[in-house]
Amino acid sequence: MKVIASEMQNMHDIRLIHLSKPFRWPVLLFSVLVNFVLLQIDSEKSFLFCSLSITAVSTLSISYYLYEKYHKVFYLNCDVLIAISTLTQFLLPIFFLAFYYSANPSSDRHGFRFGYCITSFAALLGQVFFFLGYESFGKPKAGHAVGFRLFHLNNFIVALLPFLLVIWVSRYILLATGTYYHLFRSGFQFNSPYYSVISQVSSYGLISVIALFLLAFLHSNKKSKRNFFLLAIFFFVIEILWQLLL
Repeated sequence: MKVIASEMQNMHDIRLIHLSKPFRWPVLLFSVLVNFVLLQIDSEKSFLFCSLSITAVSTLSISYYLYEKYHKVFYLNCDVLIAISTLTQFLLPIFFLAFYYSANPSSDRHGFRFGYCITSFAALLGQVFFFLGYESFGKPKAGHAVGFRLFHLNNFIVALLPFLLVIWVSRYILLATGTYYHLFRSGFQFNSPYYSVISQVSSYGLISVIALFLLAFLHSNKKSKRNFFLLAIFFFVIEILWQLLL
């Protein structure tokens, strides 16, 4: 118990030290400025470059903010959870969808792909304002670090199963109704009030992949680190196959 308490105190001290480092804010503000300049490019003529550039800048700046603030210590604080949600829902899918619609423009009859630039910029801007409010009004607390019990692979898998079950049930519904990841249209997409929620839930698979890679990087035990990496790679391959083949 003393060892665990000492470890938790060290993690808390690391967080408080990095809360005082201001360099992450110039990076965020500079990223907003860069994206604003890129947004002036005609997205219809330079769709792929504009979409990927703005999305990459937004993704890297948000990731750097979390890295600089918590310094490799994975806390389940509100800003971390909101940032992961922003990355998985609004930013990371664009890296796939931009290439898909660039190669298959006829699949996007309504021209939704031209809104990816402003979507990525808005996601970054919203995340910056959330970070600002969170740091301005939130007191520097220790937060809730990833519990040591979750560092055991078997416990993590048990905790992950309900989450994965909900994701794959939602994906099965999308496949069964002929509506997959906004690419193929069906009556279910336009007529059912549940489509939006199911579609969102189906995109949460990347959260489990990110969590596994984070735990692999943070784990000190070499055997456990390897096991987490193997499991993370396995889930990552499944996500890639889901995105590309189905």
